[in-house]
Amino acid sequence: MRTYLKIEKLAPIVIILSVLLLTLESIFHSNQGLNQILFYADLVILLFFVIEMWLRVNYFPFDLKHIFGSIRHVFIKESPDNAKDYSHDIINRYRRFQLDFGVEDEYELDLDFVSKVCLEQFFWLMFDLIITISSLAAIFFINLFPHPEIITLFRVVRVFRIIRIFEVHKSLKQTERKIMSVIPTVFVFAILLALIHFVYAIIGCNLYSFTKFEEIDFSNLYNAYFGLFLSLTNGWASMHSNLLNSDVPGFITDIYCISFFVFSSMITLNVFLAVMTTQIQDKLNDEKKASDNREKQLIEIIQNLDQKIDRLEKKINEPKEK
Repeated sequence: MRTYLKIEKLAPIVIILSVLLLTLESIFHSNQGLNQILFYADLVILLFFVIEMWLRVNYFPFDLKHIFGSIRHVFIKESPDNAKDYSHDIINRYRRFQLDFGVEDEYELDLDFVSKVCLEQFFWLMFDLIITISSLAAIFFINLFPHPEIITLFRVVRVFRIIRIFEVHKSLKQTERKIMSVIPTVFVFAILLALIHFVYAIIGCNLYSFTKFEEIDFSNLYNAYFGLFLSLTNGWASMHSNLLNSDVPGFITDIYCISFFVFSSMITLNVFLAVMTTQIQDKLNDEKKASDNREKQLIEIIQNLDQKIDRLEKKINEPKEK
């Protein structure tokens, strides 16, 4: 356990060193002697992360039933089977983890909070596991891949370790939890945007007779979908002028382009930003309410202690007065 705590304290420093090594590899990629030194340094860092991963898996406080139960509770809003026993079990698991490793949280330990912590820790565990496996594959299985670009991709994945800095500081961790809380909303709007692009891609392919234009390609569904996405990010004026040269009447092209821009950009993205802002504000308000409630509870406890102290003083002073 002490080894695990020491390694967890060293992890942020090693993460920064790992990113620095990758930076040096990118800058001095033609220096063979330095690259050899950096390769062996990377092996040492990889060994550190393999040991850390083994310890994290070994001391992970939750089981698979807790992970699936947390997914149901947080995302599907369903109570797990035997909700009372499950809630008691998962909270006690996390409370023991807090006592063993000195973890402190400002939030009250209830099913909502512990379920989110369970998913958060599971996410970071899988995140680190993928990066560690990719790094191992890049070093030890280099001869199995015919194309060196795949190995390069595996090695570059290491740079994503810098994201784990969110776990280091309390304020960064709170920011990360706020980001994680709005991920379901991001996912819903991503599906909505994908459906709008899909519908307009099908309409465009049939409306323009599967024709390939200079700025957008309606020859097949994939190219049309991708072209509409690019027009959303790069602007649709050039696409509109291209489509006006087709056999389709100009007013239909106008309706097609303007409606696509309105639905995919103006309405969807603005509603998305409004919902995201509201959710983050609600999260901040909930945290403020929780903080106020804790202050009230502390004040009540202090007042009760003052009353008990006054009573004890009176009892102590009564025999002296007699």
